[in-house]
Amino acid sequence: MRALALLLLCLPLIGKAQDVIVTNDGAELTARVLTITPAHISYIPTAATDTMSLASATVFMIRYANGAKEVLAPVASPDPKPASSSLSAQAMETQGRIDAGRYYHAQGTFWGSYATTLISTPVLFVGGVAGTLACGMVAPKEKNLQVPNAALLSNPDYMRGYRSRAAKKKFGTAVMGFGMALATGLSALAIFNSN
Repeated sequence: MRALALLLLCLPLIGKAQDVIVTNDGAELTARVLTITPAHISYIPTAATDTMSLASATVFMIRYANGAKEVLAPVASPDPKPASSSLSAQAMETQGRIDAGRYYHAQGTFWGSYATTLISTPVLFVGGVAGTLACGMVAPKEKNLQVPNAALLSNPDYMRGYRSRAAKKKFGTAVMGFGMALATGLSALAIFNSN
């Protein structure tokens, strides 16, 4: 009986598993990847049935539903000039946002939010909301800021754009953890209440 309950707790996670296609400009497409060739990647977007394709040259990486990652081609930052480059302040800030979308990963944020929400399930998810806000609203740590060129870390315009996008990614990851835990917790409650 416990094994069945555990399996049912994991069903929301299994049903939602999707691949993520990360493009060179940092955009993320949730889909099921079908084939990868040197010229094209064919996929089925989430909540669709038609097969679509992208030029392989426009894709930076694919994160598969099982956790594996495949970098298609090492793509350098479009302009990895040092902080003293001739780019305008606005261009450096935009480049910071693009690089954060491409390189920043909110390590542990999803699972921290997921765990605090799931643990607080019987208490009307108040602890989960607090945990999600705590996980998602804390500024990204310096050690987690991944950039293509270390010299960019000294450019305040670049870092302003990078931190802004990284904070949004971190908060989104925390909210996703909350949602998944909420679905898991409600499924568990429904199972135990039906017995």
